[in-house]
Amino acid sequence: MTLWHYLRVLSVSGKGGIRKIMAEGLTTFGSLFMYTVIVFAYAGVFRWLSPDLLAQYNLTYAKMVGYVCITEFVLFCATPILFKEFQNDILGDQIDLELVRPCPIWVVRMGEWMGRYIGRLMVLAVPCYCVCQYLTAGQGLTLAMLPGIVLSLPLAGVIRLVSHFIVGMTCLWLGQSEPIAWVWQKSEFLFGALLWPLAFYPPVLAKLAWFTPFPSLLTAPASWALDASWQAHIGSLSLQLFWCVVFLAATMVADNVLCRHVRQGLK
Repeated sequence: MTLWHYLRVLSVSGKGGIRKIMAEGLTTFGSLFMYTVIVFAYAGVFRWLSPDLLAQYNLTYAKMVGYVCITEFVLFCATPILFKEFQNDILGDQIDLELVRPCPIWVVRMGEWMGRYIGRLMVLAVPCYCVCQYLTAGQGLTLAMLPGIVLSLPLAGVIRLVSHFIVGMTCLWLGQSEPIAWVWQKSEFLFGALLWPLAFYPPVLAKLAWFTPFPSLLTAPASWALDASWQAHIGSLSLQLFWCVVFLAATMVADNVLCRHVRQGLK
């Protein structure tokens, strides 16, 4: 099959994912409500931090709020239940039906999931931006930061969504993928620096974190709230591209393993 065919499948599946999100009005409103509550809660914590302490790390209250607004935004756009849906389809033998499609399973799944991710980006971007600007009196995210954030968010989304595919299929060997998902999510929070920028981490741990994919998920897009200069983000953008390639390659391998397992089960 040609690359053009795969791109068409991704496009069609993506449009379906976007339509699904647009039809989930109440669910999307609930996500926005929860996002607002979480961001307000952490903004309240950051208000108690001494400006002198933040200044030691070249940070301010507005930068901290902007940072958390972006990390939480990534999490809310790439919902963590995708691996569970995939696992249930595998265990419930629904995945068997996907073998008849003239396209790898991962292409269809990633198309739909990316569509849902983009759909949430489209719906939540403006309200979440307004929440951030309200909390920081318009100083959280400047216009100079937005192009970099817009470029970084899809890369973070690809890595996170592909990880759901790989984590979900571990149920083939473990029976349930929740233990792997739990370890993965906690690693995202710790090494991806969900709440506190890596500047607060011990220097050794901060450097080691960049050898993992997790900063590319959360730190890379959120760091634009700390520094709007492109020179400061060339390294993180390069790492995001690197991990995108690595994870997509791993997904192709995982897809072949899954297909062989399903075909053997049908014999």
